[in-house]
Amino acid sequence: MKKLLLAISALILGLTVVSCGPAKNENVEGKVNFVGITDDNLETDYTYNDDYFLTSAPTLNNNLADVSLALALTGAKAPGDNPMAYMEGFYNACKFTNVVANEDFAKTPTENTIGFAMASKEINVNGNKYLLVSTNVRGFTYGAEWVSNFELGESGNHQGFDKASDKVLAGIVDYVKKYNTNNLKLKYWLTGYSRAGAVAGLTASKLTDQNREETNNIYAYTFEAPASRVSDKKYENIFNYVNPDDLVTKIIPSSFNLVRPGVDIDYTTRKDFDKMASYVAKLTKNVTLKKYSAEKPMSTLITDLFKAIFGDDGAFRKTYVTEYQSSIQFLINKVFSLTSAERTKLIDYFKSNLLSMVSVISGKNKDRLKSLVINALNSANVEYDSTQMNNALDKIANLVVDVFLNNVSGDDLAALLVNINSIIQNHYCEVSLAYMRTKYTLQDTTK
Repeated sequence: MKKLLLAISALILGLTVVSCGPAKNENVEGKVNFVGITDDNLETDYTYNDDYFLTSAPTLNNNLADVSLALALTGAKAPGDNPMAYMEGFYNACKFTNVVANEDFAKTPTENTIGFAMASKEINVNGNKYLLVSTNVRGFTYGAEWVSNFELGESGNHQGFDKASDKVLAGIVDYVKKYNTNNLKLKYWLTGYSRAGAVAGLTASKLTDQNREETNNIYAYTFEAPASRVSDKKYENIFNYVNPDDLVTKIIPSSFNLVRPGVDIDYTTRKDFDKMASYVAKLTKNVTLKKYSAEKPMSTLITDLFKAIFGDDGAFRKTYVTEYQSSIQFLINKVFSLTSAERTKLIDYFKSNLLSMVSVISGKNKDRLKSLVINALNSANVEYDSTQMNNALDKIANLVVDVFLNNVSGDDLAALLVNINSIIQNHYCEVSLAYMRTKYTLQDTTK
């Protein structure tokens, strides 16, 4: 009898201890809509939980990474009357409040704008209340903001990304002042894809610099981001999910002493191409993945192609800024100011003149290269200032022929031309999502 009473007492005591522990939050499971490369209303699932923020930010959490990517994908302007509809759908389902976007989000993008949205919610961490502030930087449908991607600057951080991150950081400070009315402790969650990833990561590094004692509470997950910051400090709370075969992640060479702040994570699974292709096919019928076919690995090929332009000693950074930057920005701005009809005609022209393009490239003929572009613009009825366009094309022709074609090997150039579709596809957000889901099988809807 005594033993029975002791056993019952132990059981009750054990149950009492368990019941006094911190309560587990329930998962929020749902679907988000997002803009893809060819569709403006794709859909994927996600799982969110406040418990993702129980551990310190320097602890890698693939579940948090997965939902961060889902959130980043909603960062584009949604079609219809409400450009924030996709983001609002996610934030509302996960019980975030005070969902707002900055002024630039609603504007027609220019080379000086950066769109981002913010939201917040109170969460309980080990008995302490925090205000979780989420920042989602726009990484799609940003038009002429592309121009700032090529604003490198002769030294220091990438100038275009640096200016954009200063705007985002100021927005975070203003948001906290306005909405942290209960003066709670803060946790920050930043995410972004591509250019937005670069800006989000750079913003997170600056936020960390200003609050080093709060590093454990600053969470940043970026995807397919180019380098943005001088490699002078370490940030263990920023995780950059990188596909080594994505040319955007390599477009800023290491010789320029610029890095992605934080820790790079390779989340690709080359052996699972068929499974990944199946995932993309079920996600959208408008993208069919092309298999890479070259002896040299794609990642190495892309590195060598950029090395043919930039060299490997860092000296070309100043040359790029003084000789080529303004011309490239002029052409990029022109491309993103085209109407959809003009853009379609331009693409159709280049498709129908593919052999001529190959001939021009192989012949290293600068005059024919310029003529090809001018004829394409004229065929699409694009208006332009002839003096500015000719000056810009002179510079671009020099860069392509005198720098790139004279330094690239014939085998690498052939591999580029044969595999151009496969190489470009590696930056599609649909492919990034497929890599994430087939690597970690967290929300694998292809099963």
